[in-house]
Amino acid sequence: MPAHRMNSSLTLPTELLTEIFQLCDPDLADRDVRYASDIPLMQEHPWLLTRVCQRWRALALSTPWLWRYIDVNISLHSAGVLQLVSLFLERSSPCPITLRLTGLNWYSNTLVLERLISASDRWEHLKLLGSVSMVDALESVRGKLPQLRCLETDVSEMEWGSRPRVIDLFADAPRLRRAVTLRRYGVSYILPWQQLVNYKGPMLNDLEATLERLTKFSRLVTLDMSRTSSEYSESTTEYPIVHLPHLRTLSLRTWSTDPDDVINHLCLPALVSMTIDCSSVDICGAITALVDRSHCTIESITLALEMDEEMDTSLILVLASTPQLKHLVLEASHFSDDLLIGLTPPNVLVPRLETLELRDGKFDQNLLLEMVEARFASGEGALRRLGLSLDVNDIQHELVRRMDVLIDLGFIVERLQN
Repeated sequence: MPAHRMNSSLTLPTELLTEIFQLCDPDLADRDVRYASDIPLMQEHPWLLTRVCQRWRALALSTPWLWRYIDVNISLHSAGVLQLVSLFLERSSPCPITLRLTGLNWYSNTLVLERLISASDRWEHLKLLGSVSMVDALESVRGKLPQLRCLETDVSEMEWGSRPRVIDLFADAPRLRRAVTLRRYGVSYILPWQQLVNYKGPMLNDLEATLERLTKFSRLVTLDMSRTSSEYSESTTEYPIVHLPHLRTLSLRTWSTDPDDVINHLCLPALVSMTIDCSSVDICGAITALVDRSHCTIESITLALEMDEEMDTSLILVLASTPQLKHLVLEASHFSDDLLIGLTPPNVLVPRLETLELRDGKFDQNLLLEMVEARFASGEGALRRLGLSLDVNDIQHELVRRMDVLIDLGFIVERLQN
């Protein structure tokens, strides 16, 4: 075949092919730890690259990082799993690996588990979904995780009422920086808290225990905590303020009404972004006090609130305390006229606001239009994007017409899903 008629993908420079391989990198690192995988290793993307042509095959087989993602459902009895796991480990050597290990019934696949354990010194990102007994089966990796940087776990006792378990298997992982521990009945963790930069996990069931845990996070930059049960022990005891000097992003979510208890005991001078989801009537006051106490510069706020007249006033005070705010997301049943008027020039709250999202709530569409038009016309630092979750039957013709004019001028309007 003449050279000019050859498939261009077969004649690409090796450097460009390598970049293409990188773009084909799998999303195993983003696969949700909560859902067991049934994807056989034979379907992972390195095999696809080996089937294009002989040159692609040779390059794929000699590129270790292509084989560093190993996703195994230990409960499946697929033929050849041990051989495939060994093949991935050999071809990925000496690269650090990402291991996603799922399943409850690991007993019939002990050889697979042993083979994975033999490479524990290369585990960089570990995702576990299963029972505590599977964690017990990994006991031999204790103290042998020199590369582990990210840990995500969703493990539970097999039976309700089993004795509480404290998992300390990963307490000695010198490079661990990110941990996600999903809450399950009867399971808690001991981790090298002082090393962590990013942590997502449950609030503990009383304020003292939660604050004690927070005092250990001396290097934390991102914190995401939630309480999924209504069990919470209130306390009248005075506790000292917890200083987290490096924390930039805070997320608190709860079904109960008391996250303000935690916020009232924090000082976060580096805080830039905050997400709060709760129904406490005092939460806005707690946020305002936190900002004042911390002397921080908040640029992004996401609030999901139970709005009433008192909360309207408190929310306006929050916005008044965050003049550097650029991104604001509000989720509530309604948004008051006072709020929209407060956001409208000339005496405007949050003058640097660039993005505004109003989720799930009703509002006066004329006041919204006046606010958006005035802010968009204000020039540099003006509002550039608006997100709304509106039922199509609630959208007024005038809102559509005037938003179309703004869109033609470069304004961005996005309809959000309810």
